[in-house]
Amino acid sequence: MVVVKYTNLLAISGKVVFCCALFGILFFLAWYIKYGFLQYWSCILMKNYEIIEQPMNVQRASADLIREAQQFIERHKDGPFLLVIAFLHVHTPLVTTKSFIGKSKHGIYGDNVEEMDFMVGK
Repeated sequence: MVVVKYTNLLAISGKVVFCCALFGILFFLAWYIKYGFLQYWSCILMKNYEIIEQPMNVQRASADLIREAQQFIERHKDGPFLLVIAFLHVHTPLVTTKSFIGKSKHGIYGDNVEEMDFMVGK
């Protein structure tokens, strides 16, 4: 808008340029606060109906999930059971632990898939 105004391509008032710039700044701030700054604040880790951890430590969540699943299988190995695991992987924001970063030639998404595959194997 500033370039258009000062090159006289269109007759735009200074108020319009100011309002557009203000809207852009407010939009960016709203986006950053929701998705950048507060990204993990609202994440909780629950077991049954109890909150175990808030905010959730995403670097430790994978190991905790594997440990809980293995303990559940060990406790119920003598009878039928249903174990459902809701993986955090391959969905945005693509949280990958440090030990899997750089493992795949397909970037962060591939690293994330590698970690999930490791967890399924465990």
